[in-house]
Amino acid sequence: MWAKRTAAYLDQVYLELFPGFGHVILSTKNECMTGMMKAFYDDPSQEPDNSCLDSLTIHWMLPQ
Repeated sequence: MWAKRTAAYLDQVYLELFPGFGHVILSTKNECMTGMMKAFYDDPSQEPDNSCLDSLTIHWMLPQ
């Protein structure tokens, strides 16, 4: 995974994975993701609270 490889070379990094979401989570206005991003932007020296990750669910859209 590219994210993990990249994070290994950074001095201060918080790597959060959103399993099953890929980059689409950036455009979903997901409260978990946006809250973590805001917390990071407000204070990048503190790791954002990621406890909301456990409540994420994938909503599959199957072709009809």
